[in-house]
Amino acid sequence: MVNSQYKLDTELYDQDTVDAETIRLKVESGKDFKYLTEMQSKASENPALAKEADYKQQIADYTKQVGPVAKAIQESCTALKGVNLNGKTGADAFTTDLPVSEETRSKIESLVTQYAVTNQIPLDESGRANLNEFAQNVALIADWKNMAVHIASKTEERIRAEFHNPSTIQRGADNPVNDKDVQAKQMLDFVLNS
Repeated sequence: MVNSQYKLDTELYDQDTVDAETIRLKVESGKDFKYLTEMQSKASENPALAKEADYKQQIADYTKQVGPVAKAIQESCTALKGVNLNGKTGADAFTTDLPVSEETRSKIESLVTQYAVTNQIPLDESGRANLNEFAQNVALIADWKNMAVHIASKTEERIRAEFHNPSTIQRGADNPVNDKDVQAKQMLDFVLNS
């Protein structure tokens, strides 16, 4: 094939032609050598390892994108706002904000990031709402005891305010202060009736 494409035979061609064809052969063989080297390296690669490395890189890139979103969710998650405590609507509804502890808040960023990466949550508006709801659920589950105490105290405050009776009980003159007065009155009644 080389002899048919290149004029390298010194008996058939003059020396200048053979030298020019030798240079042309070296230039073209360099391109072919580069192509064959690339093919050899591609053939020696394990496609599964290449896909795994690509997948890990995609996860790393996505995690970098989720990081600021998770941090913003953590910073905004100071309380569960507007929780309805009596199940009513309108003016009869009793709503309050349930505080989130610092210990729980410190875990929210990593949990939201892990949730987003595991479930491949898109970072559009609906995805952010999904991540925010997840963070609120985590806070609710992690702080349920503290929130239950908070709800009980808020409910007690509401009931005390609703049924507050500031008037004192009037005991009147029939309620003596000590037993001597009772005994003296009983003695007087006995003497008068006998």
